[in-house]
Amino acid sequence: MEAARRVLKLFLRAVAFVADGKYRRDTVRLVCGKKKDRKQRENILKYLETSKFPDTEGIRSFLKDHDGIVFPYDFSLVYSPDDVKVFRDTMNAGMMYVMHNGKRMYVKREFKFRFQVQNYYNSLRVEQDMSSPHRYLLEGRHPSEDCVVADLDGAEGMFALDIIDSVRKVYIFEGDPGWLEALRLTFAPYGDKVEIVSRYVAEKTEGIMVRLDDFFRDRKIDYIKADIEGWEEKMLEGASEILDTKVSQVLCCVYHREDSEACISGFLRKKGFSVSVNEKYMIFIYSDQVTGEPLRPPYLRHGVMYAQKARPDARTNPSRP
Repeated sequence: MEAARRVLKLFLRAVAFVADGKYRRDTVRLVCGKKKDRKQRENILKYLETSKFPDTEGIRSFLKDHDGIVFPYDFSLVYSPDDVKVFRDTMNAGMMYVMHNGKRMYVKREFKFRFQVQNYYNSLRVEQDMSSPHRYLLEGRHPSEDCVVADLDGAEGMFALDIIDSVRKVYIFEGDPGWLEALRLTFAPYGDKVEIVSRYVAEKTEGIMVRLDDFFRDRKIDYIKADIEGWEEKMLEGASEILDTKVSQVLCCVYHREDSEACISGFLRKKGFSVSVNEKYMIFIYSDQVTGEPLRPPYLRHGVMYAQKARPDARTNPSRP
């Protein structure tokens, strides 16, 4: 039975390779990148032998024994795509979805085969493991019940789905048209509690880009979560006013660029926030593809930064409950 499943899986991948141009390009890129990955792993191991980073012995041991590089820890081995159940919504043109914590979470039509969805959702499970350097919602970071949240580059909407039952409202910013249909289906049960904004967030308002200071000038906002592929610093530039007057919590990825952690922490501290970062490290081997910056020593980067300060309304009106 297991052998038959493996044969079927290989057959489906072969069909996808022939039928799906994007999957074919991604597969070729993956195969061709194996040699590059091996060389990169050797360079990282050599560097870590003499680095001053704490707790790198476990990372070195992991890299010697496993292919995974981005999350070089044992927690990444717990998950398997084969465990992911994928469903089709016959009422919505066969759109595929998974059940995430008891809720339907749809994926965009670009995913044509179930195993593609399995691989994608499995990568999210690894990324958001409680031990992951990329975990968003650690203890003490959850938005409060009356919070209005901006989820920047919401993609599949996993973060918003995790908090939607316990906040006042979520604005999901997503500029990729491919995700909009999926997001609307995922959050259809929540009505006006979710607003999907089909724009990218940047330091200025122009075309498909929007500055948060402009968008939230006459709207309430308390909490920002940002995972925007290296545009985090630009986003903060465009949110300077609301960071002074409205926002009390920021959850921000700091691994896309080599200097992101230092730049973002410095910016937020000047705004009166206290900051902390997730433990453990990521090795962002996709740095050159995402930001155009090659990955180079020191290789190891923290994943997510959390920043907090007293709520602006509490500072200006201490008597308010």
